[in-house]
Amino acid sequence: MKKSILTSIITIIILVSISSISACKCKKTKNNTAEANTSFVDATVIKRADLIGSCAWVIELSDGTRLEPRGLQSEFKIDGKKIKIEYEELEGLKSKCMTGKIVKILNVKPQ
Repeated sequence: MKKSILTSIITIIILVSISSISACKCKKTKNNTAEANTSFVDATVIKRADLIGSCAWVIELSDGTRLEPRGLQSEFKIDGKKIKIEYEELEGLKSKCMTGKIVKILNVKPQ
């Protein structure tokens, strides 16, 4: 009787574990990255007056796309500064800022 209950419990645990793993809709990529832009693109640094802290800094690409940068050096945090950037989009991250795609700045230089 005890052996039967123990076998049932182990079976349930295994089934729950398998269903939990298969239910995950996580897209696994290297370092939670989706897309890397490995060539420099033109962009403008924007300081949003309606936001505070790190949320205030946004990068706008020439096509109007807005990016929420991670790793933008302080020397480039100048409102209206024209820059060229290489970046990598980060997936799976949540942000309180909600100003655009979250990206890791790989390289940046002035225009």
